[in-house]
Amino acid sequence: MHVVFVSRMPPVPCGVAEYTSMLISELSKIPALTISVVGGDAVDYPLGFELQDPYSGVVYRNCFMRGDVLYLSKCLENLEKPQLVHIQHELGIFPDVVSLVNFMKSLRAQGIKIVLTLHTVVHALGGEALVTIQKHLVENSDAVIVHSVLQEQELLRQGIPVEKVHLIPHGTLLNPFVGQQRELLIQSLPLPHDIVDKKVVCIAGFVRSRDKDYSPVIKAVDALADRYNVKLIIAGMPRRKDTRDVILEETLRRVIRENGNVYYLEGFLDRFSLLKLLALSDVVVLPIVDVRNYPISVSGVFHLAIGSRKPVLCTRSHKLVECNFLVPELTLRVFAAEEFTRKIEEVLLSKEVVSRAVEKLWSYALETRWEVVARKHYELYRELLS
Repeated sequence: MHVVFVSRMPPVPCGVAEYTSMLISELSKIPALTISVVGGDAVDYPLGFELQDPYSGVVYRNCFMRGDVLYLSKCLENLEKPQLVHIQHELGIFPDVVSLVNFMKSLRAQGIKIVLTLHTVVHALGGEALVTIQKHLVENSDAVIVHSVLQEQELLRQGIPVEKVHLIPHGTLLNPFVGQQRELLIQSLPLPHDIVDKKVVCIAGFVRSRDKDYSPVIKAVDALADRYNVKLIIAGMPRRKDTRDVILEETLRRVIRENGNVYYLEGFLDRFSLLKLLALSDVVVLPIVDVRNYPISVSGVFHLAIGSRKPVLCTRSHKLVECNFLVPELTLRVFAAEEFTRKIEEVLLSKEVVSRAVEKLWSYALETRWEVVARKHYELYRELLS
């Protein structure tokens, strides 16, 4: 079975790129599958340039740029004809829906099956234009994969046929650095040496002004710093060069210059660096603010955190519905500094309720490890091609 993936890939700094890399790393181990990849948005390279994913080792070509997918067909001509094409879709990656739909139609005309993973699902209140775009994409797919029950139910409520929608959770990478010597992890990142003796609260992921608020967590760490010797590490960079995100990053830099309890690990962390940071952290905080009508998605950092066997403090955001359902005891009822302070303190005190919650999250990590998720994909491919 020959399957071609259409997706961003590392070293492009993107969550979907990381997702695809981890998925195909496991799919490539299935003997009956041959995996090829056409990548894109490697902006430092021309179209057609050959790159290699540093994690899976898969070689791919740079075949689309800033939503322009016209070169995709040319890339496919250089590959053995696939039986199935799997598109990893995100609105920011493929803004030209007309070109993408035409590409999908041309594939189906050749008898090629199409699987579409919707990493974000447009809410019915997200605007008629976006809902219509989503409908066109789904109509021209043979199967649609989503990652959460909220995404699944939203598509069904919009009239998408139930047999076309498949709920496959986001995969979880089990962190190989858990249990390694803390001093060595800190030196390799690098981080200030004084962190060795501190309790580390971690916020990792893209710096986004639209749906993240760091200030309550900073206030909470300030309130706990003296009693528990706590340090907050914020790791990441703006997802886009959007003015608001850049302003937020500048604000973080200013706060950190004035606040000895916060450290900013700046830039897009490669996968191993991010895993090392999570391995040495005592608690991971996901300060995501729910935005009305924002496309429904899930958090990749949440899965990396539970794969690191760490307590994860979650807000009541659609991106964290898995966390809310599994461990309501680690979910903040209100987004406020006082609530962050209370929850972080519970973790630092190692209360029994926290330990039980971490074990529930670890069980979910095992259930959703990439090996299992890859097998679910393979079974779907077999079903479509039977």
